[in-house]
Formats: sequence, structure tokens, C-alpha cells
Amino acid sequence: MKKQLLSIVMSASMLALAACGGGGGGNYSQGGGTYYTHSQLANYFVNAVNSYLGAYTLEIVKTNTEQYDYIVVYDYEYGTYDAYYLGNYNPGENIYNYLYNYDSYFYYDLDYIGDGFYQDWYTGTIFEKTEDSSKDLLLKAALLEGLQVKKMAKGLQENFGLSEERSVKWAEAAFRVQNEGLSDEQLDNISLDLVGSTISDIKAAAVAGDIESLDEKIAKAGELNDNLLPSQINKILTDVFAAK
Repeated sequence: MKKQLLSIVMSASMLALAACGGGGGGNYSQGGGTYYTHSQLANYFVNAVNSYLGAYTLEIVKTNTEQYDYIVVYDYEYGTYDAYYLGNYNPGENIYNYLYNYDSYFYYDLDYIGDGFYQDWYTGTIFEKTEDSSKDLLLKAALLEGLQVKKMAKGLQENFGLSEERSVKWAEAAFRVQNEGLSDEQLDNISLDLVGSTISDIKAAAVAGDIESLDEKIAKAGELNDNLLPSQINKILTDVFAAK
């Protein structure tokens, strides 16, 4: 049953991921052959994160730090000072990919200790951390979840014409199914929210060969999802029943 819901949710979200491919490579302060100062990179980076996440608001508080190629920002969402590594950042590259690939280089929830210095509270040292605290892990998880959900939702809007609200619902559901151990009841509730019917009801109608009931469920799913065509909804639901 869990794989069946995964097909409902991911049939759309995987298309979304494919449509939002990454880009950009390179290292140091070079982007497409153009040289950027550390200060310019800092501004490009923070603007890119703010633009992509929307709900997160970062502000630069220290451009030049004790550690080479790092900046310190203030995160208004969590009320924390965080340090980001910009050594391999190129303006214009996929910001999600950069945050994901270099996550282990970042430091979260620093303490301001005066005179322009920020210290990692867990180890008591500046920009040296041997392992993540539980709070750090929660902050990282929240940031990455926000990036992944927004990435999926954007693709859903582009590929299916869904509204922002519905796209976010599908993307959030996809993230939960991929990353959480959900009960059958929870999965039924997610399915009910997405398509207006529970997995249990859809499965029962399919097993019984109740075409009329399935057609009604497809129509209801279309109404809930910005009037998608029955053929579009039917394709998603067909993927559900084909799951093994």
C-alpha cells in the first residue's frame, strides 16, 4: 500500500525533479570565466538563497572571517548566526545543489562573542566542529526539506499547471513518503488530501472492477487539483494500481 501512494505522489514529483535540472561547476572565485571578489560572491550567494527559499531570510553580518572563504549570516527564520563556505560557489549555479553538496562545510547556530567574532557553541572553537549537535541537524534538515519541497513544487507547476498551493501539497507529501515511516492510516489521510479518496477506497474499487466508482474518484481528484483533465488524473492513478 505504501508503494501505491508513492506512485501517486512521485509520478508527478519525479517529473518535477527532472524538469529542474542543476547547473554550474567550477571553483574558487571563478564563474563562467568571470572573476568575483569574496564580497561579490557573498552578496550573490545570499541573494540566491533568499530568492530560492522565499520563506528564509538571510542577511550578511560578516563578509571576511577568521576562516578563508567563509561568511557569517543571520537567519531571521531561526534567529541564528550561521557560517557558509563560498570557496566553490559560482553565481548563477543551482543553489540547491551547492547547499546540498557542501552542507558538511557549513556551521549553524554560532554565538557572537564580540569584536566581530562568531564561535561554534558546541565545541567552543571558531569554525571547527567535530560533529553536529542535535539542533544543528534539525536546522540542516529543515533547510534541505524547504529546498526539496520548493524544487518539487516548482516543477509540478511547470509540468502540470497546478497552482502553487496544490503543488506545495503534492511536494510536501512526496517528501514525507520518501523520508518518514508512515502508517497506513497516515498514508490514507495523505491520499485523501491529494486526490479526495483514500488508498484503501481506490484499491477496493480497482479490485472490484467498479469502473463507475473509479471514474467518480478520478473526477473528484481533478476538481481538487485545479481541474486537471481526467486523462491526467487517470494516468497518475493507473501508476498507483500498477505499483507492485
